[in-house]
Amino acid sequence: MDPDGCNPEEWVFAVFSQITSTHLEHAQLDFRIVSDLDAVDWARIEHMFTQQRWANFQKLTIRLSGRFDDISEAIEFVRLRLPVLNGRDALKVYVDYIR
Repeated sequence: MDPDGCNPEEWVFAVFSQITSTHLEHAQLDFRIVSDLDAVDWARIEHMFTQQRWANFQKLTIRLSGRFDDISEAIEFVRLRLPVLNGRDALKVYVDYIR
């Protein structure tokens, strides 16, 4: 939670829900993972970025920061949970390992 009591993930969804431009082509979401990748609402993210109102959307970049046993498994985990974006080749996933 942030100091104002707003869940950061809800804040992101609220901001993106206000974007009405049909010209949105790229977005990047950065996550600091402190527990587990399942803590992120991947289905909601996929739904948000595959809406018709963003017909020109071309790429979602996900950047993960955290400790991962296997970085390639973390990348595959995200790809499997965003199958529509991944299938369109509109998904890029990067991992920054934190010691």
